[in-house]
Amino acid sequence: MENTIPMISIIVPVYNAESYLRRCIDSILAQTFVNFECILVDDGSPDNCPAICDEYAIMDNRIKVIHQENTGAAHARNVGVKISIGEFLVFVDSDDTIPPNAIHSLYEKQCESSAEIVCGAVKFSYEKKEKIVVAEHIFLKPLDYILSPSVCCGLWGKMYRRKLFYNDLYIPCLNFGEDLIVNVQLFFQVKQEKMVFLNTIVYIYDNTTIGITRRTKMFKHLSWQEYPPISCHLWIYDWLMKNKLFNDGLKEIFLCRMLKYGIVPYICDKGKVNRDEIGIFYNDYFVPCTLKNEIIYIKKIIIPLYRISSAIGFLYVSILNVMINIRSKRR
Repeated sequence: MENTIPMISIIVPVYNAESYLRRCIDSILAQTFVNFECILVDDGSPDNCPAICDEYAIMDNRIKVIHQENTGAAHARNVGVKISIGEFLVFVDSDDTIPPNAIHSLYEKQCESSAEIVCGAVKFSYEKKEKIVVAEHIFLKPLDYILSPSVCCGLWGKMYRRKLFYNDLYIPCLNFGEDLIVNVQLFFQVKQEKMVFLNTIVYIYDNTTIGITRRTKMFKHLSWQEYPPISCHLWIYDWLMKNKLFNDGLKEIFLCRMLKYGIVPYICDKGKVNRDEIGIFYNDYFVPCTLKNEIIYIKKIIIPLYRISSAIGFLYVSILNVMINIRSKRR
């Protein structure tokens, strides 16, 4: 392998993952497809991760290690992309794993189809259950795929041709939603027939670890435009509008997504929301989405309750959060 140029570069941003980093790297080294390089980007991790990365680099010459100051997972991935030499890129988070046949399955599908992007199935592992999300092949347009609630929009679970990441691609250094922003741009770069779907499980997402998407309390001091799940959707909305990629139906679906994954969580995290914000949420997002059923009723009425009275809205959200906490403790 020493003189072989790797076909695939696997990029792993590493931060505060001491408890599960070995499990992640072991799953990569156990791949049936062997012609790859694995780039571990130690993002200034304060635990024992730097030493673990160096240990594995000594064990296997396919592993490269980059040590840098903490700048976030998105920037760490950017660094990995820049030094990668494989024709294709695969992204893995340090608290997740990939099945032994993952890379082989993705590459085999690419060879069959000459695809630019191959999207595989993902297994979500919870404490007491598992859920498999299969990449569907029925969508006629990239935006249909992006907005589908049944499809993962992470960079993981996919294989990309590396050159796609150098065509004036905007890769934000956010701590939430950067995957979706990158995929929106990538999916519209690629012709429909060059993006293919694979129903084989290629990624195991561990929902039992504490990831950034479940630490939204750290965003409590931010304004609604700065709140990462909202700012991510705002950027995508502006980009899609600028490129004239929306029709009315898809715009409505997107606004529902923003309401469900951005605005409602923001209100639940923030608790006390001023009336100006509620007015914007109601007029710009709630009203266009009232006929859609993407948000369950107990959360859908949060914004109307706040419009009636901030005190009533705050009380309702407080009770709702207590119920959610009780439910999570029972699981």
